[in-house]
Amino acid sequence: MSKIKIYDDIKVHPASEFILVKVDQDEEQQTSGGLVIPTQALANKKTVTGVIVEVGPGRLNAGADGIERRNPMDCEAGQHILFAVFIGYPLLIKGEEHVIIKYNDIMCFVDAASHEVENDGTVVTDDKRRIA
Repeated sequence: MSKIKIYDDIKVHPASEFILVKVDQDEEQQTSGGLVIPTQALANKKTVTGVIVEVGPGRLNAGADGIERRNPMDCEAGQHILFAVFIGYPLLIKGEEHVIIKYNDIMCFVDAASHEVENDGTVVTDDKRRIA
């Protein structure tokens, strides 16, 4: 995994099939001294939840007729998702942890009001079902 790049004064627009995700932060990820531990540094977590901030336009594919067409993206800004912890390119935008991932790296869509994330990255829904 590469180092976290810090961007404070720019707007990041994903290209092709990439998605910009704001990573959900847990209180356990901040030390008593105020140091924030990036989600990717937590080896015991397998999955991470986040909110889609921006979606790329979709991947270009050549059709049988030779004309290039974009595959539509099946997601939109504001949706909560679950993805693997060591996936993507981490960014720090205005002090908040983000990651750029490919559309295919999304494991599932999560209803924001119906889940909580345990320390090991397991998502537990309101009806006590465990995801990942």
